[in-house]
This record gives sequence, C-alpha cells and structure tokens, in this order.
Amino acid sequence: MKRKGKIVFKCQQCGKCCKKYVGVLKSTVDDIERWKREGREDILKYVYIFEIDGYVLGGDLWFDPRTGRELSKCPFLKRDKDKMVCLIHDTKPNICREFPFADKGKIDISRKNECKGIRLV
Repeated sequence: MKRKGKIVFKCQQCGKCCKKYVGVLKSTVDDIERWKREGREDILKYVYIFEIDGYVLGGDLWFDPRTGRELSKCPFLKRDKDKMVCLIHDTKPNICREFPFADKGKIDISRKNECKGIRLV
C-alpha cells in the first residue's frame, strides 16, 4: 500500500502569487476598515472601494491611483536580492494572508505548480 504524504506550506518569497492573481484580488470590508484605522492611505489609494449609501462593501486590488488602471503586480512587492518582499506584510489583505489555503484551512493542492512553497513530505 502506498503511503500518502502530508501537504505543507512554507512561503519561499518567490512573489508568484503576488503577480499571478493581480486583477482577481479583492479586499474585504475588514481590510478596508483596518487600513482606515491604521491611517494607511498609502494602501487605500491603490484600492477601488465599493460603497453604497456610505457603506463599504469591499474593494478590488491594485489600481494606479493616477490613472485608475489595474496594475500588473502588487505595488507593495519589492525584490530584495533573490527574494520578493511584501512591504505591507503586517497588514496585508486577508486574501493574501490566506494563500494558498482553501476552505477549512486546508492547503489547495491545485496551486502546487504555481507556488514553490507547497510540497509533499
């Protein structure tokens, strides 16, 4: 009988997820409220916020604040030697915090080919 391995994740700071998912990333109401509380206008200026009658519903990430056009990568992703570093790691969007996990905290194995940090042990 073949023994099944355990799927683990350890971020390798390759930046693939930060580039690949631009255009489909959403910010939650919690993200937006947190950034407002923290005074993070540097982040909020890149978010297209959806509001109805003064109520924030969420937002799309990442847009050029001058042109309104979608960016090709996260504006807070920077190269540091051979790694890609998140400049807003402590307050990054919930969707980024959750990658590559799916429902109930399980790793989404379908993302293995797009993430160097997912492996079978």
